[in-house]
Amino acid sequence: MTQPDRRYKFGRHLEALTDEVFHVFRWTLMVGFARFLATEFPSPLLDLLYWALTMLLFGYLSSRFLLRPELRIF
Repeated sequence: MTQPDRRYKFGRHLEALTDEVFHVFRWTLMVGFARFLATEFPSPLLDLLYWALTMLLFGYLSSRFLLRPELRIF
């Protein structure tokens, strides 16, 4: 870690990964809260909101983690 280029590159990867983890965490909280509302207060509108947020979370995960080269998972 004494080489500035490697340290900078590692820092960029770590920052990008941390940023994405927090975004996923926020999305998960939103979906979880929508699920809570849909189960506690049965309503077709809340069920629709839950499923819409779930699809958006799946799309977000797909686009961010599968299409971004700077986030190395595997």
